[in-house]
Amino acid sequence: MKTYAKGSRAERELIAFLESNRFLCVRIAGSGKKKNPDVLAFRNDSYLAFECKSRDDERLSLERDQIEGLLEWESVGITCYIAWKLRKGEWYFISPKELQTTPKGNYSVNKETARLIGRKLYDIV
Repeated sequence: MKTYAKGSRAERELIAFLESNRFLCVRIAGSGKKKNPDVLAFRNDSYLAFECKSRDDERLSLERDQIEGLLEWESVGITCYIAWKLRKGEWYFISPKELQTTPKGNYSVNKETARLIGRKLYDIV
């Protein structure tokens, strides 16, 4: 399956979960080309932003621009996560500040670290 189709399906799945927990959600078109997150979610005093990734690799790598964009959103009071969906429907939510910097200046996290962080779907709502 193409990466875009997998990613957009994961975004829609995340939105459905958030909406079932009384969040209002917005999916941002073309977010990968800008420093914007894929999904914004709001409920009462909860403001969340998500960069969604659907990959079953041992390590998730993210470009510096994506993470810098999330950090900009955090600077105005929005809690940001990288929402990493694995093949078996397992989700992990990692804060941009929990990522490791790569030698090339990008960011990454491996499955083991994501599991140790242990943040799942119900932990974010």
